[in-house]
Amino acid sequence: MSYEQSEMDRQLSSLIMLGNVAAVQMKPPRVRIESDGWTSDWVMWSAVAAGRARHWRPPSIGEQAVLLNPSGDPAQGVAIIGFYTGEFDGDGRPDVVGWLMPDGAVIEYDHAAGALLVDGVKTVNVNAADSVTVKTTTITLDAQDVMVTNNLTVGAAINHLANGGAKASFGGAIEAKGDIHSDADVTAGSISLGGHSHVEQGDGAPVGPPT
Repeated sequence: MSYEQSEMDRQLSSLIMLGNVAAVQMKPPRVRIESDGWTSDWVMWSAVAAGRARHWRPPSIGEQAVLLNPSGDPAQGVAIIGFYTGEFDGDGRPDVVGWLMPDGAVIEYDHAAGALLVDGVKTVNVNAADSVTVKTTTITLDAQDVMVTNNLTVGAAINHLANGGAKASFGGAIEAKGDIHSDADVTAGSISLGGHSHVEQGDGAPVGPPT
């Protein structure tokens, strides 16, 4: 085989190389790909989007990749990442789109059930400069404590279930523009509204204060 033919064969065989991620560099984003005992130099990896709108997901060590080398030259190579393997398998559910994170957290949408799931995270932060609107039929807040740091306006009734004997507590004054009704007694200090008594002071005279 002539040199020209040998070089052509080398270039063709090096155009597409199947391998695995051997190392990851964050800035600038680069990977090294290992293939049959040979390891590439630092090369770019493909992203879902890398323009003004960008997606960030660093590859995992051992993740399968394809190294594309223009003219068979690995020095010009770029890595395509994202092939399922036995080590990093797919989910297997046909109606689910989601992310499984290394710490076990899950973000997924089941388009057959119409259900969005965020599970296994420690904190969730939503920051909006102007407003946040949540519109639905029912909202359940299942937490030991719910903190509202500023004003709260309720457009309809408030129903306090008092499960387990829980009480509603207010640290400031309460102002009502309508009637206040209670099925039980109301106490001001040590004086009962329903059970206090007055001292008679004589015919036509006002009674004394409640005791």
